[in-house]
Amino acid sequence: MKILVAEYAVGTGIAPHLASEGKLMLDTMVESFKKCSHEVSYPEKVNDFQVYLERETRKCDAALVIAPDNILADFTRIVEENTLNLGSPSEVIEVCADKLRTTEVLLDNGIHAPRLFTSYKNEVFAGQSNLRFDKSCGNFKSENSQIDRYVVKPRWGCSSDNVMVVDTFEEREGCITCEYVSGENVSVSIIASGVTGEKLLLTVNYQEMVLEDGRIKYVGGAVPYNIPGQDIIIDAAMNAVEVLGCRGYAGVDIVMADHPYVVDVNPRITTSIAGISCVIDHKVGELIISAALGESLPDVNVHGSYTWRI
Repeated sequence: MKILVAEYAVGTGIAPHLASEGKLMLDTMVESFKKCSHEVSYPEKVNDFQVYLERETRKCDAALVIAPDNILADFTRIVEENTLNLGSPSEVIEVCADKLRTTEVLLDNGIHAPRLFTSYKNEVFAGQSNLRFDKSCGNFKSENSQIDRYVVKPRWGCSSDNVMVVDTFEEREGCITCEYVSGENVSVSIIASGVTGEKLLLTVNYQEMVLEDGRIKYVGGAVPYNIPGQDIIIDAAMNAVEVLGCRGYAGVDIVMADHPYVVDVNPRITTSIAGISCVIDHKVGELIISAALGESLPDVNVHGSYTWRI
């Protein structure tokens, strides 16, 4: 097959803050597809990424776009119009890019996620809970508990960019505010087929997150990662992928506390793919193609380990 892998940071050269992670993901996928004897092309510093996609997707048998969540859906529509899309559908990406809509879908389907807080006409509300806002202290309370820390993050965005931790409730334009959940940070990597409905677990991964000057920062990870409660973590991730409709590769970010809390769903290739490709006994590129074509997905075994830093 002729496969196009279009990674935005490398393809445009205009997003230097994403370049290292972007190149890591691009190199991993290009190498994986090539090892499966596919012909692979990809853009590097093109003048117009959209025009390039519109032209090159007509020349290939399949394409995979890797880009920030807020622009990924538009580029994916170009792929859908011209060739086989190896990623999630554009309409699914649109939902996952909106952290408010994603959280609402998860909570509405009984999947644990950090509770949302918002204000309306001078009143402040907590979604799906019995908490009430106490103006005297600026925090949400119930009869037996109080929310002492909150996460303020862009409603549209990717990774941990501009994610803040604050001690009292606040709202910022273009952001959502949710409760801060303390626990172990992991991600679950899954491949899902939109043809057969089959979902394949690849790995559970450790995510190293640090808090610097009130900001949460992702600095690296490791694969595989064994953690107590792994079965319910995997179940939560599988359920999230199912209710949101992710296809191809998806990465589900989870904080494991008293329950696994789904904090983000990435309907695209994530940085963890570099480590995963080194420890599983199948080529991740071939698994993604099999899912897109509706072929049966094999069981995956993990050998060794891999650690990375960003």
